[in-house]
Amino acid sequence: MFENTNLPWLDTHTILLAYAGSTAYGTTTEDSDTDFRGIAIPPEQYYYGLEDFESYHSPEGNEQDIVVYSLQKFAQLAIQNNPNILEILFTNPEHFKIINQKLC
Repeated sequence: MFENTNLPWLDTHTILLAYAGSTAYGTTTEDSDTDFRGIAIPPEQYYYGLEDFESYHSPEGNEQDIVVYSLQKFAQLAIQNNPNILEILFTNPEHFKIINQKLC
């Protein structure tokens, strides 16, 4: 799912990935791209400060626009009422692509 990344752990550490944008709002057209927003819990070395991760953004020009936030960054943005974060909180259950409860 996460191509062209130097984060090999991202697939297994993403706890939530949901459709966003036009798919979530039911306004998709044939010209629409597919947007995803998600949350990941990075491996422990990130919490010790040995490495840094706030978010992953899919490469420019990718047919899927994917943004995955670290759990810490997600919480910071939620406190600030960031609309991209609030969108994830109110996603319809049928629009969840990944729900990984093993890491929660």
